[in-house]
Amino acid sequence: MNMFVSLETRVSERRKRLCKQTWLEISFFFFLIFLSPLCVSK
Repeated sequence: MNMFVSLETRVSERRKRLCKQTWLEISFFFFLIFLSPLCVSK
């Protein structure tokens, strides 16, 4: 039981980290999309 609980916490931690990384990539992607027209217009 205790082992299962620790495994569950580890999985949830990994999921949180993955989610955070995904949000960083998405925001970076939108940032690039937003910046490219500005660079082109100059």
